[in-house]
Formats: sequence, C-alpha cells, structure tokens
Amino acid sequence: MAWIASTTLPLLLTVLGTLSLLDAEEIRIPPSITSPVERQVLSYSENDLVEVRCIATGQPAPSYKWTWNGNDINSDYITFSAATGILTIPKLSIREEGLFVCYAKSTFSNGMTATAVSATVEIRVGRNYATIPCDKNLPKYYGAITFKWYTVLGSRNDEVFPDERKLIDQGGNLHFSYVLDTDARGAATPYKCAISSTKANVIRLGNENSLTVTGTGPTAYAIHVKEMYDNLKERLNSIEYNKYSWHLCGDLKIVAFLTGLQQGYTKYLWEWDSQAKGTALLVERMDSQTKPSSWREEYPGPSSGQGTQNPFTTPLHQTRIDEKLRERHGPDFASFPLANFFLSVPNSAPKLQYSTSGSFLTVEIGKNATLECVFSGYISSSIPSETVPRVTWFDQDGRAITQGGRYDITSNGRILTIMNVTEDDEKTYRCRGSNSMSNDEGSLALNVTSQPIWVQRLESTTVVEGKDAVFQCVTRSAKGEQSPSQPKWSLNTDQMGSTYDPNKYQFNADKTKLTVKFVNKDKDIACFQCTVANSVGMVHDDGCVNVIKPIEIKVRPAAEQSVNKGEEVDLTVVASTDPLYAPEMTYSWIFKNVTYTGDKVPPHVSYDSVNNRAYINTSGLTDEEFKSIGGLYRRVISHPVETVYVDVSVETEHVPVVPAVATASFDYWIIGLIIGIIIIIIVILLIICVICRRKMLEGTYPVDKKETAAGLDPEKELKDSGFHDLSRADYDEYPEKKPPRDLEFDDIPIGEGDDESFSEYVQKV
Repeated sequence: MAWIASTTLPLLLTVLGTLSLLDAEEIRIPPSITSPVERQVLSYSENDLVEVRCIATGQPAPSYKWTWNGNDINSDYITFSAATGILTIPKLSIREEGLFVCYAKSTFSNGMTATAVSATVEIRVGRNYATIPCDKNLPKYYGAITFKWYTVLGSRNDEVFPDERKLIDQGGNLHFSYVLDTDARGAATPYKCAISSTKANVIRLGNENSLTVTGTGPTAYAIHVKEMYDNLKERLNSIEYNKYSWHLCGDLKIVAFLTGLQQGYTKYLWEWDSQAKGTALLVERMDSQTKPSSWREEYPGPSSGQGTQNPFTTPLHQTRIDEKLRERHGPDFASFPLANFFLSVPNSAPKLQYSTSGSFLTVEIGKNATLECVFSGYISSSIPSETVPRVTWFDQDGRAITQGGRYDITSNGRILTIMNVTEDDEKTYRCRGSNSMSNDEGSLALNVTSQPIWVQRLESTTVVEGKDAVFQCVTRSAKGEQSPSQPKWSLNTDQMGSTYDPNKYQFNADKTKLTVKFVNKDKDIACFQCTVANSVGMVHDDGCVNVIKPIEIKVRPAAEQSVNKGEEVDLTVVASTDPLYAPEMTYSWIFKNVTYTGDKVPPHVSYDSVNNRAYINTSGLTDEEFKSIGGLYRRVISHPVETVYVDVSVETEHVPVVPAVATASFDYWIIGLIIGIIIIIIVILLIICVICRRKMLEGTYPVDKKETAAGLDPEKELKDSGFHDLSRADYDEYPEKKPPRDLEFDDIPIGEGDDESFSEYVQKV
C-alpha cells in the first residue's frame, strides 16, 4: 500500500503539471487596431465603389464588425466582412453617407472576449465638402479659448488658415466647402487640432487626423492640366534663369502633383538644371536662412562629379520650393488662383453641410451667440471668394440681417455673431447659400437662457428696535424657461432648516420673503443668505440687518394750547436717538402746509438751536399777528432710518376788532380821526353857547328887533314908567305849579301881545 501511494502521488503530480503546462502554453493577445487609428474623412464621387479596410492584430485572430452612425449595419447597400474587416459600399450615394466605426473582437478558449474600437471614418459623397472634427480628448479650459489646425511633418507644424474654402467652427472642427487634392494628408503629414488658452498660456495639440481625397474628376480636366504641365515645361526651357524661375518651378510642382506626374516632374527638373543652365536654381542668392551657403556642401550633384542623387527629390529642396510658393501665394499655396483653375472640381449647387447645433445654440443673456452655416458647392472662377456659395442671413420674419449694430458677419458670411444677446434674440434664424446654379437654406433656433435673473435682491437694512426686518429674494428665469427653484435661506451661513423659530423668522408661501419679527439690538444683528438655482446655474445673494435704538422724545410740549394775547406759546421739542445716527438727526417744522428746515422757522417763532427751545411771545404781536399764529405746528425729528412727529395745536382767544375806516390807509385814518374829534368839539361848544345864552335871557324883557329898528328904547320907557317897581305875582300861593314850558300862541291873551304893545308905541309917537 505504501508502494502504491508512493507511485500514485508522483503520477498525479505529473498529470496536473502537464495540464497546467498545457494551459500556460495558450497565447492570448487582446486585439489592437492598426488601421484606422485616427479619424479619417473620405470623399468619393457619387456611385463610386467604396472599400475601407479595418486591420487589427491579436491572438487568436479577431473578428470584425462595423457600425454606421452608432447603429449596427443592417442594409443591403452596406456590407462588411467579419473575417477580413473590409467595409463595402458598392454604389455610394448620399443615403450611405455617415460615420463608420470598426470593432475587432478576440474570443479566448475560456469564453472571455476582448474588443478594440477603431477611430471614426467619415464617408462623404462628392469632392465638394469634408470636415475633420477636433480631438475630443483635448483638455478642457475655462475662459477664452481658440482652436487652430496644423499639418505636421516631423517636428514642423504648419498652421492651416481659414479662407474661402476652410472654416474652423466654434467647436474646433475644420470644414472644407470643397476639397482639393492638395488637401489630402496621410499618416506622414496628418492634420492636428490644437486648443490654446490665453489664461493658461498653453497650446495643446490633439490626435492625428488624415484626409483622403479620391477620384480624378472628368477626363477633360485632366487633359487640360496635362497640357498646362507641358506648357510650363516649355516656358522653363525658353527663358534664361531669373528670379521667377522658382515661381515657375512651384507652379510646375502643383500641376505635376495634381496630374500624378511627380516622377516626371523631378526628372524634368534634373534635366532642365543640367542643360546649359548650370546649377542656376541652386546657386540663386536667396536668404541665408532658407538656402545653405553652398549647395554642393549639402548635396553633391553631377556637376561636382561626387554622386548621381537627384537633388530635386530631397526634402530640403521641396521645402524651399514650398517656401517660395508661400511668398508668392500666401500660407496655403494650394488655394492660389492658378491651382484652382487647374483643379478637376465640377460646378455644383450649394448644399448645407453644417450648421451650429446642440449646446452652441444655447447662449446666456449678455454673452455673444455665434451661428455658423457651411455650404458645399463650387463655381469655376479665377476669384477664390466667388468659387464658394454666397451666404446671407435672415430672421424668422424674413428680414435680412446685415453687418452693423449688434450683428457681426464674418468668414465670407458663414458666421453670424449676435453680441450681448437679450431675451428678444431668442428666435429662429435662417442662413441661405446661393450661387449661379441654385440655393439651399438652413435654420438655427437660438435658445437664449440664463441662470436665475434677479427681480429683487437681498438688501442690507437698518431697522429700529421693536420693528420687523424684511428681506426679499425674488428671481425669474429667461422667457420660456422653467421657473427657478424655491430659495434656500441661511442665517450667518448656517442653513435655516426645520430648527429655526417660526415665530421669529416667518416666510411667505414660496419662501421669497423672510420677515424677522420685532428685532432686538442685543440679539438680532445678523446676516442672511439666499440661494436660487435653475437648469442653467445658481445665484446667491447676501443681506444683513442692523438694529438701532429708536428716536426718544425727551421734552414734549402740551399737545393743545389755548393762549391769550401777551401769553407765551411753548413749542420746545428735545429728542435723542441711537449713537450711530445721532450726528445725522435733524429737526424741521411743518406749519400750514409749509415745511421749514435748517434754521428756518414758522412766522413769529423764536428758536434756540443750542437748547432746542422754541416758543412764540405774543406780547409784541398786533391783533392780526396774534390771530395768525393759531393752527397746527408739526415738529419733525428724523434721521435716515426713522422719522418721528410731534404735533402742537395752538388756539388764540377772541380779541375785539375796532372798525377801521374803509379803504383808508394808515395816514388817512389818523386824519379822519382828528377831523372827527374836531367836529365833536365844535358841536359841544355850540351846545354850551346855546345853553349860556338862554341863561342870560332869563328875567329880562325881550327887546323886539322891530322896536329897536324903529328907534324906540323900551328899556328906558319901562324904567321911567316904574314897571320894574311893581311887585311880581307870587306863584307859591298856588297849590300846583306848572312846570315851565314853552308858551304857545293860545296861551297869550288877546290884546296883550307884542303887536298891541307895538301899536301902542306907534300911537304915542
């Protein structure tokens, strides 16, 4: 048994080791795609056969699958081989245009799988249009950024400048309204998108992108270009060498490249340079930075007998020719008129290939909106700007948009910039591309949005103790946008959740208004914050409350005062307030709807600004002035936060009014008074005279004037006759004594009157 165990155990170990060895010997290599490894834009003529191959390595050999615009391919017009990875479109039309991606999958013996994904291949119909997207893996920068494109040759980067044919949109994508053969770039000289940030002070290059241009165009064009190639050769042969020879060589290079005659071109230049021209092109006195001091030092040629290498095939020589082309035709020598004239690009009607979309059509209020439209289409012309469609812009009501104001139209009309957008700019805009063949249109719906817009912001406030402090946090969204969220409030940055005192802090229904009840200087000085958000962003505001002591009236006069003339009216008001606003506290008056500020006071009021004592001394007032002081005196005590009123009602007692002479002034009144007094005195004197005369006549015979006029002397006669000696009758003996009165005519006896006496005197005479 021990022997069996000892032999069985090694055998078991051997078997297990063999199985383990067999398992370890299985080679597993995940798939790796070698083509396409960078994004490609392939342009074909309509009805062309398209074949794109996907190549991958891996162990075991991977199987292939293609997707079209993000979906599995299930079409009779597009097929692919899972074994070879070849994508086939038998007859290309606009229907099959799109983005294609290859998947290579390796399946291992244990059932595990590994899948690799290729770069995107964009297939387009026609030579008219192509686009290369900017690398999405470039770093994200905040703030102002700029996209640029370069073609890369080793360590050399040549910038691709926008022109009539080329446009770099705001997403960084490079567009060609129509492509030329010279636009083609392969793995050796790829296109690279670059992003530059002014703030970060950096330029980053993205992944490599190739552009393949296929098809030779109509035969007539190719024949014409071949003729021009021969013509250029003849021109070079017919002239003596001069500074324009390099330009002719440059033109010849372009034509040779377009016709596929590069080998014939370099061979011809070799022959041309060897025929009696010496080495004219190579010994031209060019700038030392572009030409070595001695060509023979760098490139031994047949003239020196040191070799047979053709110098015109060297990279340096080609670079020099390109430099001369740039000097003559600008940075992109392939777009100069001669090249455009030679190109085999058929005339075609405009077609909208690209317009701004997605997030680029959503712009916040106050920022600039950039709308872009790129049309393919070509019209043969010696003027580059006329070869591409003309682009015009309209608003949704059909009104043309022109350069000026807040509108800026650039890049041959392909870019419309609306500066400092407002809510009213939210509308649909139309772009129209037109040439002599036809026109095409596109529409772009601009969405003007905004983070919450303030309607009423929080404002810091100062409140008198015992009153309420109120904060408003009211916002709205842009027109047509969803309403902002309910504000979130914080007290001294601590969020006001369910723990706040609802009796102290009260909100309205939508929490846009906060009321702090009955603030106290010792407890309620604080700051509040509110935050409001919507789908675009968030806004925040802060406001504080300061609490001060109220204005307190220290001296207050009687509210109602009834005064007699000669008494004093007390209007003194003295107040105090919080020390913060004591220097700003002011006093003023309101009396009979007239306001008196500063040192001004109502009529007849005396005011001591030092002691704030105010009064009216009525003793020196006339009756009219005294009467005019009656009314309501309002004392106004205020500072920037609070205003307090103290009212005093003054009533004057009745004063008899002496009638004044109507319509007389002061001087005439005095004169009238004097005249009146004189008249009264005269009347009194007359009365006295009358009384005195009567007294004098009592007891005396009244002498008649007639007697005197007749020459008689009645008094003497009476004296001579002894009349005065006669005794008078004593009336005391009569019981009743009649009071004296004026005699009437009947009281005189007949025959005893004056007439009788007068006649008696007459008879005697």
